[in-house]
Amino acid sequence: MVLLNFRKLNEIDKLFSPSNILPKSLNTYENRLRITKILAYFLNILIPSVLIPIFIVYTVSKEMHIYLGVIIVICILTMYAFICFFILQYSNYNKDKYLVQPHVKVEDHDNGIFEKYKLEYCTECLSFKMNRSYHLKKIGACVYKFDHYCKWLGIVINYSNYKLFLIYTSVHTLNCTIIFVVSLYRLANLNKFYGLSIFYLVITGGFILALVSLLALHLRFIMINETTFEFLNYRWLKKNDKQNSIVYNPILISDITKDLVYIDLKDCNKIFDRNSLYKNIKEAIGPIKLWNFLLPTLNTFDTLNLDVSKEIENKYLKELKDFQ
Repeated sequence: MVLLNFRKLNEIDKLFSPSNILPKSLNTYENRLRITKILAYFLNILIPSVLIPIFIVYTVSKEMHIYLGVIIVICILTMYAFICFFILQYSNYNKDKYLVQPHVKVEDHDNGIFEKYKLEYCTECLSFKMNRSYHLKKIGACVYKFDHYCKWLGIVINYSNYKLFLIYTSVHTLNCTIIFVVSLYRLANLNKFYGLSIFYLVITGGFILALVSLLALHLRFIMINETTFEFLNYRWLKKNDKQNSIVYNPILISDITKDLVYIDLKDCNKIFDRNSLYKNIKEAIGPIKLWNFLLPTLNTFDTLNLDVSKEIENKYLKELKDFQ
């Protein structure tokens, strides 16, 4: 069972929203983005840079020989997290390479994908949107396999940086767990620094709860090859579109009759499911190689598969043929 559901996470997210911080006179879209970025650096760089050295000093003050290995691990994890954070920021800085889908214009109708799918046209980008692309006003472009906008990092999460986002979250989870266990041990066995031990227990315990919940949610999405945006979108449709009357992508095109084929809402969670855990993981985070998990690298779009699952394709195209 997931510890925190989406409603709780959204409530926490709104609590730290820049719109709640800025006065009305300064509450513009550009200023909200700037505040989000400043808060991201404060949360991910400044706070660890202060709290972790304090933890190290008070931990090794008398028991250097006991905690030396733990301190080395914490330092390595913290530096690795900082590297991941700056590469994540770079993925949004170089958005043309890592976020924005290439323009697909009307004159590109010879592209084979037009024979298979009815693509939605983006009036902002003046381009057709590929499957799983979404026009994001924050960057003014259509984003390839958009997952979500992370206010805690101040960046867009999509296919290119999704794996690194999970690595970054996992590293912080491991770091917080180590600090939590050491603080709990010191609180139970030592009388010194009683207040600091409680402080670090509360701080790291809260982060562990939030981060483990976040990782559990994304593990669920990875297992069925679904994005956060798709999950929220389909959940909204199931709740508000009881008659299944709202048209949403992807839309198939019959290879025989050229008729449009709309996927039913009850099958929305299976649209990109490959019926293989290995394939779903590979399509979510990119090529599965050992160095890929250890090095803070970004994915490129040449490894991205945007096709509907064969099961869905065969089911709906077969139903159309049988109907005719």
